[in-house]
Parts: sequence; C-alpha cells; structure tokens
Amino acid sequence: MRLTLKEFKKNELEQYCAIFTDKAVMRYAWRDTMTQEEAEACFHELLANTSPNKRMHEYAVWNGTQDTFFGYALLEVQHKNELGGIAEAGYFLLPEHWGNGYALEILRCLCRIAFCELGMHVVVAHCNANNTASERVLQKAGYVKEGHH
Repeated sequence: MRLTLKEFKKNELEQYCAIFTDKAVMRYAWRDTMTQEEAEACFHELLANTSPNKRMHEYAVWNGTQDTFFGYALLEVQHKNELGGIAEAGYFLLPEHWGNGYALEILRCLCRIAFCELGMHVVVAHCNANNTASERVLQKAGYVKEGHH
C-alpha cells in the first residue's frame, strides 16, 4: 500500500489546516472553507477526542514512508450496537495528489478499519452531485449510487 492512515498527532496542525483552509479541496465539501482560526479550533477538538467510544475517527493520510502528507480521512460512526454498526467514510486530498488513485486506496483502507477494527457491518459514503471524480472513486470501490440531491 502506498499510503498510511494514522490518527493525527499534535505536531500535525499545519497539515490539518492545509486541508480545511484550501478552497480547491473544500469546493465540494459539506461545509465552507475554514479560516485558519476555525481549522485550528477543530484540530484541537480532534486531539481532545480520546474517548474509546468516539463517533469521529479522523486520520492523517501520509505516504508509506510518512514523509509526505496527502490528506485527511474520516470514519463517522452513525450507529453501533453489539451486532455491528454503520459508519460513514470520507476523505480529502491535497490537490497535488488528485488523479493518482489515492482516494480509492484511502476508501479501501477506511473500509478495512471500519469492518476489522471498529466492528461495523455497513460503511456508507456520499459526495456532492457535482463531484464526478469522487463519484467514480465510490463506484470503483463497489458503492452503488442510491440518490441524487
């Protein structure tokens, strides 16, 4: 695998902010581009979330040797019980890493984490209807388009 997903560390503030303050990265996101101050506040919230039962599992995406930052990945647990659960997968890549198959690798890694480590039995994902590149990634990963807003 060319990429490594790992929980963010306190010395990775700059990398986290690079994602959420980038207008190109956030173009199709569920929220607007963050200011530096907003991104820093969210990063500190992320680091404070150490509960073993946390809903948000947020990862820094690095290359295999962990010397180049690629992006951000997320699993949000929406429901969990003793039989399994449902999580939503999401990702953002820095523009210089677009178009190289990394998003598909991230999504496959997130599914492995969800099923094997978090005990989920369903992993869902969605993308902005205008984001055709992400829609293709989801289809390559085996997702089926169920709706369109």
